[in-house]
Amino acid sequence: MASNAQIRKKNLIWIRAILTLIIFLLGIYNIFDIIELKKYIFFYFVVLLLSNLIFMLLPFNFFEGTKIHYIVFILDIIFISLAAYWLAYLDFFFFILLFVTIFMAALGQSVVLSIVIAFIVNFIYVYFKIQTGGVGFNIFYEENILLNLPFIFIVAFYGSYLAEKAQEDLKEKEKLEAANKVLSQKIKDIQVEKENIIDFINIVYNSFREGIIIIDNDGLIQFFNSKCENIFGVHSSKVINVNYTELEFLGDLQKILYEIHNKKLPAFDKIIEIKIGGIKKNILVNTTSIKDKNGNIYGSLCVLRQILTDLKGEK
Repeated sequence: MASNAQIRKKNLIWIRAILTLIIFLLGIYNIFDIIELKKYIFFYFVVLLLSNLIFMLLPFNFFEGTKIHYIVFILDIIFISLAAYWLAYLDFFFFILLFVTIFMAALGQSVVLSIVIAFIVNFIYVYFKIQTGGVGFNIFYEENILLNLPFIFIVAFYGSYLAEKAQEDLKEKEKLEAANKVLSQKIKDIQVEKENIIDFINIVYNSFREGIIIIDNDGLIQFFNSKCENIFGVHSSKVINVNYTELEFLGDLQKILYEIHNKKLPAFDKIIEIKIGGIKKNILVNTTSIKDKNGNIYGSLCVLRQILTDLKGEK
């Protein structure tokens, strides 16, 4: 299925092909005058053909949006004006009608309606010429005036096509903005839900009688519950996102964490002794790796329990 840019390029090439054909037919009609008096028009024809070739060779991504269409439209208005001046009959009234046609076609925003607009403008143009032609004026003998009529159709079609595509882009932009608002709200809702889940997990972990330490694959401490704060006398804010190897107060627990983090060797009911503020504490330690259903390791879990004794100086 062709993309929107491919369709727009194809339509633009067809419009320019019709315009080029009309201009060349006018050139053929005036070929003798061109050869005798206006040989410079051949350069105009070459430039017109080269412009068609350039736009045909442009990649499709250049035709996304309407910027390239407006550039081509302005360029073709110049080509039309020169063609009407050199090959037909460009007067001030016809030039004004070109811009009136563009304005009306842009308001109509319909390629089908542009045909009706072109007929109306051409009728006004012919009627004006008949009324100002004087006695004996016959429009059918005024070939230069009649040769201007196809340009009105091209301009009307061009203007309505650009307006139609601009309206499509505007609607598409509005849809994207609406979708962006919905997605932004969903992201906010997900973030709130995530924060609620994290808060709930914190409440659960802080309710345990055991100390809970979670480290990620980089060795950074991601969770340090309130029981650990009581055991080590350190607030969690001092250790979160800090590598366990930098926390000297962990004592022998560093070795156990090293074994589960680097060697993937879990500890089962291992007893260690730490000294916090001059007080010795015996800690029962269990560790394991945190895995998903596919066996991928995302970190390590350490569960601590302080062993209370009646020995002096220990709790």
